[in-house]
Amino acid sequence: MRIGELGRETGFKDKTIRYYERQGLIPDPGRTDSGYREYSSEDINRLTFIRKAKRLGMSLNDIKGVLQVHDRSEATCEHVLSLLDEKLVHVNAVLQDIQAFRDELASLKELEAEGIVGELTEDNYSFVGASSQKRLLQEVAPTWAELLKAKEIDAAVLVGA
Repeated sequence: MRIGELGRETGFKDKTIRYYERQGLIPDPGRTDSGYREYSSEDINRLTFIRKAKRLGMSLNDIKGVLQVHDRSEATCEHVLSLLDEKLVHVNAVLQDIQAFRDELASLKELEAEGIVGELTEDNYSFVGASSQKRLLQEVAPTWAELLKAKEIDAAVLVGA
């Protein structure tokens, strides 16, 4: 099968498939006499694995390592479990930050609703504390956004809407 068909089968764009080839995530395909790349069902399996691994939060380097172990016919289970354990620690830390951020936002909203503070804007939430503001703006919020995007998580579910 050619690259367009592989893309349709796996949901990856041609450009992404070529990038994965250059990065060594999928082997260089054979070529037809006319120079077209020729892919197999094994390439579909590899790209499917890559998609699933990315959804679990694995980096392309981690995925490449797993695939290299697999290609050498070594047991990948222990290696994959180790990588997943690392990701779980990271995800749990992010979730704790998200929960703390959610609690802080809920408290701010509650204070506004009770009339304790005026309308909340970027300029008047200084009572949160400068170090807390900096952490929220620089660390938690971007991590939260990345996590939501990478994991396709509905933000309304996290904030209890």
